[in-house]
Parts: sequence; C-alpha cells; structure tokens
Amino acid sequence: VRRSEIPFLHSRSQNIIALGFAGYVGNKGGLNIQFSLHDYTFSFINCHLTHGAMSEQDRLDMMAEILKKVHPKITKSTHRTETDSLCDFNFIIGDMNSRFSRTYLEHINEVHLSAQMIPDCD
Repeated sequence: VRRSEIPFLHSRSQNIIALGFAGYVGNKGGLNIQFSLHDYTFSFINCHLTHGAMSEQDRLDMMAEILKKVHPKITKSTHRTETDSLCDFNFIIGDMNSRFSRTYLEHINEVHLSAQMIPDCD
C-alpha cells in the first residue's frame, strides 16, 4: 500500500492453514490475508495443494478444507461467515498443482472444432 493510503487501511488479519504431513506441517495448505482499504474489503488466499496426476479429488478436498478454515476477522460478528460473501474482492492464487486429463494436441483439436461450430456473426 502506498504511504498515503496507510490511514485508510484497517481490519488487517491473517490466517495460516497447514495441511501438509498429518494435517499439521506447513508444506501444503494456505495463507489468507484480509484487509479493508477505504470502503472495500479484500481477501487473498495463497495455497499450495497436493501434487500427482491421480490426486484431483485430494486437491479439491484440500481446497475445501482451506476455505472452511479461513476465519474472516473483518466483521465483528461472532458467527461463521464465508469469506466470499464478506469481502468485496477475493483472490485465490498459488500452486494448485492441477493436471490436464488430455494431451496438448487433444485440447487444441477440441478448441478448433468448437470454434468451427460457432456461426459467423455477419
């Protein structure tokens, strides 16, 4: 944040969600940073999900766990509020370790075929 904006920065919070070995080591999981700037609230989740071509469900489960464990602190409410309904801007970034289930050529051919099916707008 620019120095001139610091007076308008408030309600900062952070949360570390460790989901690595045995669910406690921090090599996998996420980090959430939330803050308010002027009248807008921001949430950033940086995550590192499990790897492996056959681990898609594990990655989805891990991301769901990260989202469950994010505890927004911008509001004074004591009940659990989902971060995407609380913040104006939400970002999920990091190493998702996602894998493609097809080759590059298979993908290009499908995109090419789909493009041919779109009628011209002339």
